[in-house]
Amino acid sequence: MSKFLIFRTSDYKKDAITASNYLKVEAGALSDSSAVDKSSEVVLSFRSEHALLDVTNDIIESTSLIRVVLAVRIGREAKVLGLIKREIETSEITIVFDSTTKDFPFRDITTVTEIVTVPAIGGGDITTDDEWDAIGDLIVGTGSDRANRLPVGSDTQVLTADSTDSTYGVKWAAASGGTTTEEIQDIVGGMFSGNTETRISATYEDGDGTIDLVVDDMTADTQLTQAQVEDFAGGMFTGNTETGITATYQTVDNTVDLEIGAGDIVHSMLDDDAVDADNIADNAVVTAGILDANVTLDKMANLVADVIIGRANGAGTGVPTALSATQVRTIINVENGATADQTQADINGLAITTVGTIVSGTWDAGVIPSAKLDTDTAHLTETQIFTGAKTFTDTVALTGTGRITGIDTVSAGTDAASKTYVDARSSSVYKRDDATYPTTVAEFTQGGITYDFVLTNYSTDRQRLFTLSEDQTGIFYEELTRSTQLTFNVSSLVLQNSSGSTISTGTTYEIGATSNEWQSNCHGFNANYNNVAGSSLSGTNQIAVTNRSSSQSWGSSALTIETSDLSGSSPQVLADFRDGASAADFDVYYPNDASWSSGIKTLVFSLTANDGSTSDTASLTFNFKNRIFYGPSALSSLTSAQIIALANEPFAGSNFHLSATSISTSGAQYVYYCYPSRLSGTPIFKFNTLTTAFTQLTDVSVINGSGYVEDYEVYQSPNQYTDATLTLEVTS
Repeated sequence: MSKFLIFRTSDYKKDAITASNYLKVEAGALSDSSAVDKSSEVVLSFRSEHALLDVTNDIIESTSLIRVVLAVRIGREAKVLGLIKREIETSEITIVFDSTTKDFPFRDITTVTEIVTVPAIGGGDITTDDEWDAIGDLIVGTGSDRANRLPVGSDTQVLTADSTDSTYGVKWAAASGGTTTEEIQDIVGGMFSGNTETRISATYEDGDGTIDLVVDDMTADTQLTQAQVEDFAGGMFTGNTETGITATYQTVDNTVDLEIGAGDIVHSMLDDDAVDADNIADNAVVTAGILDANVTLDKMANLVADVIIGRANGAGTGVPTALSATQVRTIINVENGATADQTQADINGLAITTVGTIVSGTWDAGVIPSAKLDTDTAHLTETQIFTGAKTFTDTVALTGTGRITGIDTVSAGTDAASKTYVDARSSSVYKRDDATYPTTVAEFTQGGITYDFVLTNYSTDRQRLFTLSEDQTGIFYEELTRSTQLTFNVSSLVLQNSSGSTISTGTTYEIGATSNEWQSNCHGFNANYNNVAGSSLSGTNQIAVTNRSSSQSWGSSALTIETSDLSGSSPQVLADFRDGASAADFDVYYPNDASWSSGIKTLVFSLTANDGSTSDTASLTFNFKNRIFYGPSALSSLTSAQIIALANEPFAGSNFHLSATSISTSGAQYVYYCYPSRLSGTPIFKFNTLTTAFTQLTDVSVINGSGYVEDYEVYQSPNQYTDATLTLEVTS
C-alpha cells in the first residue's frame, strides 16, 4: 500500500520539515507503484487544516492552504514533490507519476509562482513501522539520507551519544554517575550483615534484593529457676564490707547467715529504746554525757516545801543548795518583815512624810493651785508679780491687748545712762489720722505710752514727722512731700516671624539640623523700654545669642542697640530690631548645642539695657525636642522614612515612657515603638495591661522632618495583629 505524505510548515527553510510540523494523510491504495504510468494523474485538493492526495482522481472540496510541502512515498522511498511557498490561488493541483524517475513532477501548476525542491528523506524502518507514532520513539538520521526509528528507552535512562553505533549513533543508557538499583540494594543489604541480633535473624538475599527477617521460637522457656535466683541473691552477700556483723551465703541450703562479731557496736547501730537501766553500769553516766537543757525538774530529787534551790549571796560557784528565807531576801534586796499585800486603797491612805524627787511618770491629778506654788513659779492663768531678775532665752510673744509696761534702767557703764522701752507690740511711732500735731511734750504720751515720733497728715500731699528731743523738753518736725521715683526697666522682649507675629516661647518645637533655618525672614526683636533717663542709652546695650548655629550670618557677636534704635516715645519702643540686617537676611537657625538637658535643646536670646543709671535684662528661651514614633505597620523592618511615617509622633521628654494609648491595626500588622537611643533604661511594653515581650531590632539612623539625624532604638511586637484594637503602655 502506498501513502502520500503532505508536510505542513510555517517556515521556508528545508530543515524546518521535521516530525513535529507535518501532517501525514493516507491516500487511496496503489497495488504496485510500477502500475502508475505517466498518463496517470493525481489530483491534489487542499483544505485549511490538511491536504489529501487522492489517486482515485476524486476531487475533495477544500480551501486554499498557505505554505505546504507535498511528498509522496512509493515503496520504501519518500519523495518530496516540492515546497509551495506562497498561497495557492486554486483548490487543485494536478501531478502525473513518472515511472522512470519514480517521481511525480509538477505539471500544469500555473498558479504557483515559486517552487523549491527539497532533498528526499530516508526510509529505513518505515516499512516495518508505518506509523512512527509509538510514544517516545525518535527518528534518527543514519548519515545516508535515511532515517531509522529509535524506540523509547526505560524509565530513568538518558539519551547518550554512541559513536560505535552505526545504526543510530545514540542510545538509551543509565544516567552518568547515578546509582543502580543493585548498588543500592547491596548497600542496604550490607547493613544487615555481621550484626548481632537477639531472638531474630536477618539475611540479605542478593539474588532477589530482599531481606529475610525470622523471629526465633517464642515458646521457649526463658524464666530463671529458683536456684538461679538464690545464687544471684547470695552473691550480693559475698565480698561485701560489714561492720560489727558477718554475712555468709550457704550454697548448700541456699540461706544467708548473719552473725554479730566481736567489733564495737557504734551508736548508729542502736534503736532509740535498745538500752535500758539494766544495761548501764554504775558511774557510767557523767555530766559530759548529758546534753544541755536535757535534765528537767521531773528528774530532780524530791524537794521539801518552802525551799528555793540556788547559791547564797557571796557563796561563789558550786553545787546548788536549798536557800533559807534570809538568804533569799538578801538576794532580792527586801527587808525582813516587808510585805507587798497592800491594796490600792491602803496605798492611797498612806501619807508621804519624806520629801523626795519625782523623776518620772505622768501627773494625772488636778491643777496645782497657786497657793501651793512659791513666788518664783510662773502662774499661767492668774495675775502674778515676779520678784528678782528673770531671763528669757527665746522670743516672748504677746497677743490680744497684752503689753509690757514700765521702765528698765540699763546698768551703769553701758552705752547710755538710761533708755526707755516702749510698747513691744507696736512701732514707737504714733500715727495721727488728722492734720493736728503735738505742741507739747505731753502729747507724745498716748494710752500711757510715750512715743518717740508722732506722724500727722498735714495736707493731701504732705505729712509732718514730729520728734522729741533727747531730753524730752523740745519738739522737732520734718515736712514730707509726696513724690514718685520711676525706675528704668524693659517690660517686654519678643521675636517676630516673617509675617510679624510673635514666636511663642511657650511652645515646644521639633529639633532640626543646625545647618537648617528654623525661622526665615524674621521682622526682628521688639521691646518696651520704660523710664529711660534722658531718653538715651548708655553703657552696654545688646542682644546676645546662646547656642547660636554656626550657619547663622548674624549673632556671631552680640547685636548692638543704640539710642537711635528706640522710637523716642513713652515708653520707648525697640521695634523690628535687626542691627542693620535686612528682613530677608534675618534668619534664625536651629540651635547647635550638641547635648540634651532633660530631653530639651534651647535657643536663648538675652537683652541687656542700660540708661546710664539703671540696667535691666530680658530674655527669650525657645525649647526644642525630638519625637517618639509608634504605630502599626505590616513591614517586617523599618527604614528612617517608614519610621517617620508611623501614625503617632509625640515629643520625647527625658524618658521613653508612654501612658496607656489605644492603637488599631488594619489587616495583619505589627506594632512598632521607636525612640532616640540616648534615652537610657530598658522599656517594658504592655498590651491591654499584660506585659508583652517586644523584639528589639537593629538601631536605625532617623532623619526627622527638620533634618535632624539621630539613632533610634526600634522595637517590634512579637506578632502581627489582625484588625485589632490594643492599649499600649510603655514604662521602665
